[in-house]
Amino acid sequence: MATSQALAAREGRRRHRPEGGAHVLVAALFVCVLATGVGWPWALFAVAAGCAAWALTQRFCRAALPRLFDRSPSGGTDPRSNGRPPGGNCEILDEARTTLARMRESSAGVADAQVAGTVRSFCDGAEHLVDDLARKPRHVGQASRQFLTYYVAAGRNIIDGYARLEGRGDLSSQIRSTLDRVMPALRDITGVLQKQQAGLLSDEAFDLDVELSLLRKTMTLDGLIDD
Repeated sequence: MATSQALAAREGRRRHRPEGGAHVLVAALFVCVLATGVGWPWALFAVAAGCAAWALTQRFCRAALPRLFDRSPSGGTDPRSNGRPPGGNCEILDEARTTLARMRESSAGVADAQVAGTVRSFCDGAEHLVDDLARKPRHVGQASRQFLTYYVAAGRNIIDGYARLEGRGDLSSQIRSTLDRVMPALRDITGVLQKQQAGLLSDEAFDLDVELSLLRKTMTLDGLIDD
């Protein structure tokens, strides 16, 4: 421990100790300025200005050059990322999986077979969508985030409330009317899911089209096929 502290102190003194060659450089610069015929006050002023400019240049280079050559978006790779999708996409996908699992559990307590079946079908499709997005995280856009964070959570809340109220025998006509609106709502969010699936397929088809076009163009340039 003492040895490491001594080495650290020695390194700190070495970094802050002015280099011996610097004194020689300053003296040589002072003599050169005097040789031009100006008086010694002006020569001293010129040397001081030159030293200040040199120090500022060194400081700027130390601060700017590492950033200039660092091509990563955030100035370096976060060792905690472990190759996970950027921008919180991985957390969004994980949270969506958890929400869908709870939604599926709630559907087990629903007596209405149509409602329960619609919920399970929605969960199946949404889980497949999450798996596809996990394989291609760059396709996670604003619409996908909204679907995974808001619509999936809203569906879980709806089915949770429906499961709690469905079996009650003392429900008013107004509450029963509210329960009747659950099935149309489930159809609506299923439609949103289908749009997400169609959009993802469209993105994948676009990627495939680009790959095919690039392949044909490369083969044409290589003289392997006719244009």
